[in-house]
Amino acid sequence: MSRILSVAIMLGIVVLFRLPSTIIAAQEETQCSDENLKIAYISDYVNDKSDIYVTDMMGKDTQNLTQTIGYNRSPSWSPDGSQIAFTSLRDGNREIYIINTNGESLRNLTNNEAEDVYPKWSPDGLHIAFESTRNDNGSGNRQIYVVNVDGSDLTNLSNNSAHNYLSEWSPDGRKLAFASQQENGSQIAIVDLIQRSVVSIDAPDAQSEINAISWSSDNKYLAFGARTDADNTKQIIYTVDVEGQNLQQLTDETNMNVQPQWSPIGSEILFWSNRGGNLEILLADSNGGNLRDLTLHFGNDSGGIWSPTGIHIAFQTTREGNGNSLYVMDANGDNQHKVADQVLEFSYAWQPCPTKP
Repeated sequence: MSRILSVAIMLGIVVLFRLPSTIIAAQEETQCSDENLKIAYISDYVNDKSDIYVTDMMGKDTQNLTQTIGYNRSPSWSPDGSQIAFTSLRDGNREIYIINTNGESLRNLTNNEAEDVYPKWSPDGLHIAFESTRNDNGSGNRQIYVVNVDGSDLTNLSNNSAHNYLSEWSPDGRKLAFASQQENGSQIAIVDLIQRSVVSIDAPDAQSEINAISWSSDNKYLAFGARTDADNTKQIIYTVDVEGQNLQQLTDETNMNVQPQWSPIGSEILFWSNRGGNLEILLADSNGGNLRDLTLHFGNDSGGIWSPTGIHIAFQTTREGNGNSLYVMDANGDNQHKVADQVLEFSYAWQPCPTKP
């Protein structure tokens, strides 16, 4: 199921190792409390206009960072919480921008005619991974790039003819996983930026498409979701170790089970499912056992993401009846409360726990 390569070619994925010398392990986190952290989210989505807001977990201290007539998406916090990288359409094509969390010092990081989207800040704070259509020869396929936060040393990490997406840094910052849609099926590539090697993990079913990747807190496992049918009604969640071994199927094949999120402090996996008729947020042990429905509401609840401490979960819900609202609850489902209204789906992110310099 897996292959480990120390050379640069892996089933059409060509890895150009130019930046590992500057990759370092994630800095040590200081003690923090969710009550002191912010959540970034996208709101005011009208006629392709949307802004990035930051607020506390009670929704009481809210600031509009972007205040633009443009379109803004996919916020990603710097590890120290001082900046946010995001996708923006404001100058004719989508680019990656960075802004301070006080709304100042906006700058265009990518500044290219191609489509540059979905930034992911590295745990050490030095790099940003993103997807881009540059050099796609008109195919529209995306490559995974990594760039220094000052815009220097741009590296095409995938460099193939396939469609590459869903980049996710390991918690220690030493590896980057991403999905790749090859001609012979979907796979996950795990690039070790220190050892200069790649592990390729094929999807369990040649017809399935990988649509979510999440790292375990100990850097040893991935949870991933795979769509198994064309109409998107059946999705399965799996776990696998980083060598591509010990594949386990966590959910059955009769429902939609989406967006696994490994707990930052333990072995539980969060996801959402339609198995009860509407969308609910569920929690299970990493072997699929001890399944619990956290939201238990007639509205559609989805998109759950852990707070950095693992004590709270942010999610989106239709229970207010006016589009998606952003809610926060305790990790056991208690104390569900609204944070913001009119939130763009799946476009919100917790501020990380601050790191020591």
